[in-house]
Amino acid sequence: MYDWLMSVGEWIETSPIAYAEIEWGLLTDFSIVGHYFGFFMVVGVNLAVDLRILGVRGRNRTASELAEQFFPWAWRFLGIVVLTGSLYLSPSARAFFSSSFFLLKLLLMLLAIVSSLLIQWNVRKWEQAPATPLLAKVLAVVSLLLWIGTILAGTHVPIQTLV
Repeated sequence: MYDWLMSVGEWIETSPIAYAEIEWGLLTDFSIVGHYFGFFMVVGVNLAVDLRILGVRGRNRTASELAEQFFPWAWRFLGIVVLTGSLYLSPSARAFFSSSFFLLKLLLMLLAIVSSLLIQWNVRKWEQAPATPLLAKVLAVVSLLLWIGTILAGTHVPIQTLV
């Protein structure tokens, strides 16, 4: 598995996108800013919906209203996150792929996306119940923890992979 990942990393590093990222330093700056901005928007949407499910914030609107209004934006911003993250890692993909924190970030992000989908698909059904089901609250807490874990894992990617 590791050899396969390194060969994919080598292929990415020799791609025209990686060369463009290296040649145009401004592209790197835009990809970093886009990645962080998009990521914070995705996490912010999930935070708002999760906290509403938990009954902590936003009591003037239902969780399904928040989900219907904000999740379409979250998925658009997730596309930006993936695109800009791919651009950003392209010149040093093997270094990123060899970082256990980076791989952990990807795993946590994938699980967080799955939890967000489950919440989005079920939130209207949960509101039909007389009280918010325990499963909904557990999934909201798990979602929050996964997104926080994704952020923390991303901050521990060794700085030498960013050069």
